[in-house]
Order: sequence, then structure tokens, then C-alpha cells
Amino acid sequence: MKQKQIIALVSATALAATALAGCGKTSEENPQTTAVKEAEGTAKEDLPFSKYAETVTVHLGGSMNPNAKIPDGMSYEDNSYTRLLKEDFNIEVVYDWVASSSDFDEKMNLCIGSGAIPDLMNVNAAQYRALLKYDMIQPLDQYFEDYASDTLKGYVESGGDELQKCITNDKGEMMAIPAPSMMVGEINEMWIRQDWLDNLGLEVPRTWDEMAAVAEAFVTQDPDGNGEADTIGILGPGNSDHMNAIGNNQYGLDPLFSSLQSYPQYWLQDEDGTVKYGSIQPETRTALEKIQKLYTDKLIDPEMLVRNDSKEPLLAGKVGIFFGPWWSGYTVADATLAEKQTGEHTLHHWPRMETIIPICQILQVNM
Repeated sequence: MKQKQIIALVSATALAATALAGCGKTSEENPQTTAVKEAEGTAKEDLPFSKYAETVTVHLGGSMNPNAKIPDGMSYEDNSYTRLLKEDFNIEVVYDWVASSSDFDEKMNLCIGSGAIPDLMNVNAAQYRALLKYDMIQPLDQYFEDYASDTLKGYVESGGDELQKCITNDKGEMMAIPAPSMMVGEINEMWIRQDWLDNLGLEVPRTWDEMAAVAEAFVTQDPDGNGEADTIGILGPGNSDHMNAIGNNQYGLDPLFSSLQSYPQYWLQDEDGTVKYGSIQPETRTALEKIQKLYTDKLIDPEMLVRNDSKEPLLAGKVGIFFGPWWSGYTVADATLAEKQTGEHTLHHWPRMETIIPICQILQVNM
């Protein structure tokens, strides 16, 4: 009998934390099939947090940041999270392999090619399609219905029919739990060196003119106190990135454009229903002129669009302001874990004017 993968990890916490493509090698005699069945007398609403009478073992493949420092007495395989799963749910987590975050996709591709896949996987769209094509995963409908939280169910339902097409097979069965990269996760906000503001007695800027004044102070008043003129007011994108883009554009100047109601590369629908292209609107010209002045005044990184990697000056602790999504904090945190002096960056919502409805949206789904 051909073996497939089935879901074994049913903790609501785990479901909410990762994308699932299938798990737990099984056959008709696999005791784990019995272990995940409803316990007699357990109310359905209590299932996600019920402890199994028999241990459920889940095999994973891990992705580890090479800069991460694990607390003493713990390891990737044995830590607070794995201990909680064991103690509270009787779920034993076993890592068959651990790859660096940069090598994870390659390792997962090899596993799929060889048929030796983990029980629980975070895969990209191409990998998911391969798993589906070669019949390596099993429908999740009942497990999702019984164990997923209302929040997770609402999240999946919010994707509508298009998302359902991505995560179901031709029979309409649910084959994966999605981790969509929504536009909200790609909206750049302002990150600013709070310690530099404190050193210079400045407040967080709330307007364009205030931002320009703070950037000028960061460039001219030696905010890091090293006696050298080596600081950058506002970081810009590198040579492989864009000043403004649709979707993921870390270090892009998107908030500066949108604060002036400029949305280059977007087709926009105005209040009266008129459709227009954002790149050629008067607001975009105004935004470019104001950004040009910041650049001419050397308040924006002089090497903007020339640098190979905009992270370099940021991780060297030389940047006062940069724009990036909420998850940009991890970029700075990773460097801090590696004992690099990046400074204290805090996130602030950059002011935006009233919104024009974009009629062109992107949904990237990782399974």
C-alpha cells in the first residue's frame, strides 16, 4: 500500500504558527492514527488543548538563523517550545534535520525529490504543487475543522475563492494551511534610532518637515558621538531594489510617496470611479521633487540605488531612519544577537493622507 503523509500535530498553537502541508507517515496500522482521534467524552471545543493519552511523535525539518543564540541548557531540538508540547499535549517533536535559513528551501527540495519528507512542513508554492502532483500529502479537512482556532479559520476564509483554489485539490479537499504574504505585511513604516533622538533631544517626527529636520540632525550633529561625520539620515534602497514598488520593497521610500498621496505603479480608482495610473499623476511629480531635495541636501543616503546591500550601513549602526515592514525588526534583532552594534530602532507609523482605492493588488501564497 502506498504510504502518504497525514496530519498528526493538532495543537491550535502550532496550527496558528506555521503553514502545514501534511505530516506523520502512516499506514493502516499506524498507532498515531488512533492517537489523534477524539478522546471519548472530550468536547469538540476542548480538542485543540487536550493532552493525548499516547505520545504523538512529529518529525520536522528545521530552519535555523545562523546568528541565533540559544539559551544555555537548550537546543534547537530541546527548548521551551518543544518541552511545552511534550508536557501539555504529549507531543514529541523530533527534528530529522536542521538547515540554515538560507539553505532551507534547497534541503526541502531534496527531501521532496527523494520522498523522505518531514511530517510537518513549511513549503513555498512550487514545493506545495510538487507535493500535490506526486500525491505525497493527505486532505486536512477534518483535522482543520476539529483543531484550528476560530481566528485561523477566519484568516483562511478571508482569502475567498481564490485562496481556496490554491489550497484545495481538484476534488475540493483542503490540502494545506496557507501562509499568505498579504500586502499589509509588506507595507513599509518608519524605523528610527530612538537612542539618537534621545542623544540630540529630539522628538519622533510626525510631518515631512519634521522628518527632514531630524534627518539633517542625524547627518550633521554626530548622533553616535564618535566624532566622525559618518552617519546616514535616511537609508534608501540598494541597486537591486526600487524607490517605490508593488509589494515587498524593504528600504524603499514608499511611505514618502504615499504620504503625498502618490502611488507609482498602481492603477487607482478615485472616489468618482475614475481609473488612473499612479505613476503619471501630479502627486507623484510632487513626491519626486521633494525626495530629490532630500537627496540633494544629503539627507538620504548618497549611495542610494548604488549600494549592493542596504543592510550593510544599517547593521553597522550608521543609519538614523529607514523604511521597512513590521518584520524589519528581525533584521536589527538578528544583528543584535550576533553582537553587532545596530542601535535602538523603534517603529513608528508614518502619516498618510486619505487613501485612494488600489484596484491592482497582489497575493503571494506560501504553502
